[in-house]
Amino acid sequence: MAVRLLFPTFIFHRNLLKGDIDQEYLDLLTREVDGMRRKDPKGRQISNAYTGWQSHDGCERHPAFTKLINRILALFNDEVLPFHGLDPKTAVVGISNSWANINDHLAWNMPHLHNGCWYSGVFYIQADGDEGQLQMIETDTKFVAD
Repeated sequence: MAVRLLFPTFIFHRNLLKGDIDQEYLDLLTREVDGMRRKDPKGRQISNAYTGWQSHDGCERHPAFTKLINRILALFNDEVLPFHGLDPKTAVVGISNSWANINDHLAWNMPHLHNGCWYSGVFYIQADGDEGQLQMIETDTKFVAD
């Protein structure tokens, strides 16, 4: 009997903390997200639980996030697209739905779907080391309905 992978799930991970994504930039992003929360203390209630706060969509259009978004897009063009056999000159990747979370002590995000996304991701602006674990749950339609 032969066994082959069918519909595997690829997870790409990268430490972006080098070059211009440094502590100074992370501090800037922290201030920006804190400012977003001050302007809209309620935020939105999607997946955040307990005392967690979530911004509305649109961080990818916020000027402070431009450097981070550009770094992520460059990684997709340089590594992810070629991994899939796609030419970055003809395949276009965009980030069109991003938001910020602030999870205070004991706050968390409930399992949720990112329907319509080719890839979903997370970037931690500030993490103290006791934030728990990121868990990815199988979302293939054989397991999860729309």
